[in-house]
Amino acid sequence: MMKKNLILAGILIVLVGLAFAYQGPIKRWQADLGKPKNFLSAINTDKLDKIVVSGARETTLVRENAGWLVEGSKFKAADTVMTDLLEKLNKASSAQIEFVSTNKNKKSDFKTDSSGTNVKFYSGGKELLSVVIGKNGPDYNSTYISQPEIDATYLLLGENLSYVFTKDDWRDKSIMVFDKVKISKVRLQYTNREFAVEKKDDKWAVTGSKNLFLNKDKIDKVISALAGLSAVSIPEQDFAPTGLDKGPIIIQVTGEGIDQTIMIGKDNGKSEFYAKTGASDNIYLIDKATHDSLDQTIEKLK
Repeated sequence: MMKKNLILAGILIVLVGLAFAYQGPIKRWQADLGKPKNFLSAINTDKLDKIVVSGARETTLVRENAGWLVEGSKFKAADTVMTDLLEKLNKASSAQIEFVSTNKNKKSDFKTDSSGTNVKFYSGGKELLSVVIGKNGPDYNSTYISQPEIDATYLLLGENLSYVFTKDDWRDKSIMVFDKVKISKVRLQYTNREFAVEKKDDKWAVTGSKNLFLNKDKIDKVISALAGLSAVSIPEQDFAPTGLDKGPIIIQVTGEGIDQTIMIGKDNGKSEFYAKTGASDNIYLIDKATHDSLDQTIEKLK
């Protein structure tokens, strides 16, 4: 009787194990059977050293040290843009994809043909993968994707890659970045005047004057405009028409670990003004409102 009970108990254990296997690993295996493999899984973002994006224009992004440069220019790609791009790629590489079509002629409907954005990823100087990023999926959180050499189109589920790769200009438009709280002196130089202001006991005084204090809020507005100064666009990198050699406006901000200078030149005829920093030869364009906010006098800052 004891032996019979042991045999029955053993059979029960085996049946429970089989049931678990069917509900667990086997069921998952059945669910995964026939699902297409996500070819983006070949991407290891830590090892990428070059990305070539071919959309409206071709842009090559090259990793250099901790950042990315736009090849063929002196500009870097914006850190925030590249961080977002790499994070999206990491998520996309482990996301699920679904078959949408195996008809080559249908690729144009999903913009996974030549009308889409072709992106080539490189690692160790060798091409790792070439992907075509098409339009957004029906829920706008998914993306139609393919590869140039295949007829099939897939839907990348839960990840929108379109917006991170569809850009007119990858160059960073940030001109000056610093912590405005740390600024203790501002020197302002114009064609017919020059003065400096210094922070003394949370008040701003004209340098060289004992009792001439200026409006703190107005000075803070000038510093704030400079601390997050970005270009409206990036012009041809031709110094000749800029007027920057004569420096109609030169502003220097200094403080704890900070020493930055901005030079603002001529109007380009479209109410935009050429600008560059003292630390770089990169030329930018800023809008008229920003230009006017930096065109100051002692009287206006009182």
